[in-house]
Amino acid sequence: MWSDYESSELRRHEVHAYTERIDALESKLQYFAREYVRSNSSAEGGSLEKKLVEKDEKIASLMEEGQKLSKGELKLTNIIKKLKEKLYEDGKAASEVRNRLERVERDALEAKEKARRSMDLERRANERLKALRVREKEVDLLKIERDSNSELVARLQTQLAEAVSRSKHADEGSD
Repeated sequence: MWSDYESSELRRHEVHAYTERIDALESKLQYFAREYVRSNSSAEGGSLEKKLVEKDEKIASLMEEGQKLSKGELKLTNIIKKLKEKLYEDGKAASEVRNRLERVERDALEAKEKARRSMDLERRANERLKALRVREKEVDLLKIERDSNSELVARLQTQLAEAVSRSKHADEGSD
């Protein structure tokens, strides 16, 4: 990119130098054409010389007009070059902006997807936590039931032991 800029600047300087040289040469040509016309108009002579002088004046006038047109064309050419360079730079800038916009949109889409996945994970974690709390309540109820059953078993074992003991005593007393 920098080398393009440098080469463009170099070309611009070269065109400017050539333009100055052309202007100087055109000025000299105009000067010599006027001097020639002046010298011919002051010269005495017949109608042939007069016609030559008129033709020379016409040629000088046409050359001057051609020089003006040439300068105008050169200016327009330089303006066109500058506009093309500006258009190129604007196109590059627009391309860079498009690329940045695409990256931002892509990043936003990825962030949106991550947020959605994160919300899904959080929802599932909450559902599992709720299920875990239900299971813990069930476990607590089962522990209470187990403790109650353990007490019942202990009482029944005590009653059985007492009944066995009474039965032994009753059997011993009847023997």
